[in-house]
Amino acid sequence: MSKEISESAATVLETAYVFRAKVAGDDLSVDDRRALEEWLRADEEHRRAFERTDLAWRRLAHLSEDHFVESGERVPSSVEPVAQDAPPPPAPSFFGGFFGPRFGLATALAGALLAAIFFAPAAAPPPPPREAVPETVHHRSPVAELRSVTLSDGTVATLGAESEIAVCFGGASRAVELVAGDVYFDVATDSDRPFTASADGLTARVVGTRFSLRRGATGVRLAVAEGWVAAVPEAPAGEGAVEPELLVGAGQGVSFPRGGGLSPVYQIPPEDVAAWRRHELIYAGAALADVAADADRYYSGKITVDDDAGALTLHAAFDGGDIEGLLAAVEEALPVRVERRGDGSIHLRKEPGR
Repeated sequence: MSKEISESAATVLETAYVFRAKVAGDDLSVDDRRALEEWLRADEEHRRAFERTDLAWRRLAHLSEDHFVESGERVPSSVEPVAQDAPPPPAPSFFGGFFGPRFGLATALAGALLAAIFFAPAAAPPPPPREAVPETVHHRSPVAELRSVTLSDGTVATLGAESEIAVCFGGASRAVELVAGDVYFDVATDSDRPFTASADGLTARVVGTRFSLRRGATGVRLAVAEGWVAAVPEAPAGEGAVEPELLVGAGQGVSFPRGGGLSPVYQIPPEDVAAWRRHELIYAGAALADVAADADRYYSGKITVDDDAGALTLHAAFDGGDIEGLLAAVEEALPVRVERRGDGSIHLRKEPGR
């Protein structure tokens, strides 16, 4: 950041305005974004102040320069000279030094926002603007690496190796789609906006909890570390019957195979939920197709498996950083041959007679 934002420099509300103006000015650097994320996590009051600021900002943002011209008012500007009898703007050195003159309308809105909150008479608030269609934001992790992302509501999403999520938050909902791989959510509580995470026909609905979702070769797996999650399967196309949702509690998991219904709830130690976060790959009766798909996301080449070998099941635990050791253990435990090809890819083939 070009200038440190701290509680000693401004009130919580003023700090929220600074961050919101940086976002509106499209000048939020990597350091600024990290500072915002840390500030939001530091105190629940910070999050509420930022949400209040965001709402007020969106109510003011629809005022274009035409509105001021039509009403006969002077268009506010951060670079125009201030009349001698005009009251000074709040905290001029702080806001001016942080933004500079190039922010134009964003800075003007920040000043209007402060005035609206601190000095406006008690009057009926203007009607909220029509909510825009929420934008979908994608987050991805590279091969063999994990990535932690703090979403706009304070939820922390940890992505497994070579994974991807699509985030779409609106005024009344928080929706995330697992496009590929693994994700573990530490969901921020917001009773007014339920949080949903979906993958391949299965939706997990929560208010605030910790759980993981894995999109594998044979289907989706959901496991809960804390709280409760409602597992809601998608109704098959063309069928009127809807499979009832299933409540999954802490230390429990459920599978949703492709072409089938929800499995019965099974037990899983809470500490083993998303064990891949500590680079452990743990399997209890998993199909080799899923094991190979997981290994592929930790391998620089390509790992494939034929249908016969993929249907075999495995009980084992592996180090995510030791794919060669995983392959050697699979070859020893199952009737499978590991074939290494000239292009660096690996194919797992069922070996008859073993």
